[in-house]
Amino acid sequence: MHLLDKDIQETMTEFFKALAHPNRLQILFLLRNKELSVTEICEVMELEQSYISHQLKNLKNTNLINRYRDGKQMKYFLSDNHVIDLLDLTKAHLKEENCNE
Repeated sequence: MHLLDKDIQETMTEFFKALAHPNRLQILFLLRNKELSVTEICEVMELEQSYISHQLKNLKNTNLINRYRDGKQMKYFLSDNHVIDLLDLTKAHLKEENCNE
């Protein structure tokens, strides 16, 4: 049998912890469709800017999202297509599981 390397295990654990939060998951699904600023995310989710900024920082620290400056605002986007694939595969898997009950 083969076990995960401890460093990879720790990184994966942090990665899945980031996905395990309902609002962070919602942010990822919002960013799946287009780049958004903190203000735009706040408006859609009806949450405070400081709270959304904290969630975005967590997602950025786990390399799920990236950002760039657009004038005075930062725009956030998914870091790559692997994030979209992960979200889509998870959603498809859960739908599949629900159909088997």
